[in-house]
Amino acid sequence: MGAIRPLTLQSVVIELRFAPMTMKALRASLLRFDPATGQAQFDEDGLLVIGPDARGRQVVQAAGAWSMLKAGFAQVPVEHLPGRILAPGFIDMHVHYPQTDIIGAPAAGLLPWLENYTFPAESRFADPAHAGAVAEFFLVELMRNGVATALAFATSP
Repeated sequence: MGAIRPLTLQSVVIELRFAPMTMKALRASLLRFDPATGQAQFDEDGLLVIGPDARGRQVVQAAGAWSMLKAGFAQVPVEHLPGRILAPGFIDMHVHYPQTDIIGAPAAGLLPWLENYTFPAESRFADPAHAGAVAEFFLVELMRNGVATALAFATSP
């Protein structure tokens, strides 16, 4: 196994943008959803095959049990990830990007929390350098935790 390198927003964007347009397969436990029924399915030993579509975009070509798919994709390089679970990206339906630095801050109630933590933290976003640094950390943390889509709330001046 190679060395684990830190995840940064720039490295993720570069890896996605310059990913080779060839087929690749990932072998691991696989959580997926049946396209016809929407029912969750779990393959203890699964295979996820990714390759270019007609427009050259990397898309899922096949997903399912390794035993059922391996013969049909024998020519595709397989990266084996034992002990890992591959899952679809999560969706966070309510997250406050300007509150990233105060997540879990203790308070006796909503108003003390807003007055002592939220409003002071959000006021620092008037500085573009601060806003940019927090944005990069925020996006990296979303990706690190498997969040592919987020409904992110901003601050007001």
